[in-house]
Amino acid sequence: MHDPHCDIRWSWPIGKVVVTGRLVFNKCPEDVQLPMRSIVAALYDSASNGQEQQLAVTSTDPNGYFTFPCVDVLRASDGEPINPFVRAYYYSDSTQFNGVTAIIVRRSTLDEPIWTFDSNAIVACAGTDPNHSVLQMGSICPPSSNYGPNAAMYIYTTMLRGWDWLAQRLDFTNPNLVMNATAVRWTPMMWSESAMADTTGTIIDVAGAYEATGTYSPDELDENVLLHEYGHLIAHRYHFATSIVDTAKSHSLWTQSTVGNPPQASTAFAWSEGWADYFGVIASSTAAARTFTDIGIYSDSTTKDKFWGDLERGFAQTQNPLGNPTGSYSLNDSGATYEMTVAATLWDIFDASNDDQPPTGCSDAYAEDASHTFTLGAARGMTGTEKDILTFFSSYLNLHSGDLGPLCDLFCEHGLAPSQCNGGGGGGGGGGGQHDGGARTSGLARKVPSVWPEVDGTGAVRVLAFAAGADPARVDLFDVSGRRISTLWSGYVTVPGVPVRIPVPRSIGGSSMVFARLACSAGIASTRFVVIR
Repeated sequence: MHDPHCDIRWSWPIGKVVVTGRLVFNKCPEDVQLPMRSIVAALYDSASNGQEQQLAVTSTDPNGYFTFPCVDVLRASDGEPINPFVRAYYYSDSTQFNGVTAIIVRRSTLDEPIWTFDSNAIVACAGTDPNHSVLQMGSICPPSSNYGPNAAMYIYTTMLRGWDWLAQRLDFTNPNLVMNATAVRWTPMMWSESAMADTTGTIIDVAGAYEATGTYSPDELDENVLLHEYGHLIAHRYHFATSIVDTAKSHSLWTQSTVGNPPQASTAFAWSEGWADYFGVIASSTAAARTFTDIGIYSDSTTKDKFWGDLERGFAQTQNPLGNPTGSYSLNDSGATYEMTVAATLWDIFDASNDDQPPTGCSDAYAEDASHTFTLGAARGMTGTEKDILTFFSSYLNLHSGDLGPLCDLFCEHGLAPSQCNGGGGGGGGGGGQHDGGARTSGLARKVPSVWPEVDGTGAVRVLAFAAGADPARVDLFDVSGRRISTLWSGYVTVPGVPVRIPVPRSIGGSSMVFARLACSAGIASTRFVVIR
């Protein structure tokens, strides 16, 4: 007999029991206990003949605690006291994630069962009171020696940290605006390849405890690796990654990202991996730490190189054993085809301004909004078939208001954009637009023409024009409000790659519909907006 509303006192023909407790797991290799958060749990009875019967279902809270609805203390089939045990299912309780089963951790294939863990059974649970009792099972944890359930739950809780990061920056009252269910496939000692995310944006494969060579490579215990793969799923989910279908592709923290045979440097591949590197750090349990290390289980082992990265400095290093460098690579300003450069650029947007100033003529005086939404917003706003750090810059400018100098300087620091501190450029033609930067140009400055409106601190309306290509760009502003089109401004951006602000003249009739058009050798950009005066 089940009654989810049973109180602490009642009179029943058969006594009742309420089972409570906490599910935790051991984080290897530190052997630190952490909660099994927001998972589905079931209460079972284990009869003496080996038969199991499910009695109730509930879920853990964010701290791993659970309370089942009350159940009969006597088994209906034979009248004997039940032998209750708890089965933890390694998938998210959808009621805690707005209807979405956020994470599912399965064994090696999607057709095999979800990871579970069973507590020990409490034999002959007759209860301390003939009418009612509370059975407190305490903290239930897989033994430290039971590697599989502990490591699988670490995978689960780490992936949820990625879900949390995203949900905090989106309207997650609508579950479709966060993530679809992510299935992680993992079996100890089985997978020989590294962790990877599929192109559908729903599955992550995680390597087992050993590589094919027999050396440790426990991706299941490395939160930066796990969150790196979850970052790939986010990029696929929100369409800001270019799918690299070529099987001949190569990347690392210290080399150019290439595709094809013969290899061709790829800005799109570098963006995809650099974004994932960045996400693997900022969504980690130590998001304030700018470094990450893939050390394996044993930091003093010499069977496998350890990879160490510092996003603040754009610096990568191989170490073997940990602390003994075998190769060092400075990639802070190596440009758009290096994933470390991409990751370092995103990190400098994320971190505080003037944090560890670079040894270049540029500076790091820019920091994104305190809620850290601009980077995700700019990534989601990227257009075109090939997404990379270059198109990200253009998209980011659309979100930015105020002085562009610090932002351009930050991209300049990484070899990606014009710098304000490398000298001033001349004004635009016609209406005398003012340049916001210097004369240094790069691949970024030459690639993406842009034009959009903005309002300064006094309420004045301006058009921001960003030319691309090797030649000056023609900019025209038209008032298209009435039956006749009138020209408000016409001139040239004379220094390609340097943002130019052009004041929008006041129309005779006050408010107006403005059409702005920029044409250069790299393409045409246009926008339409209303000015209310």
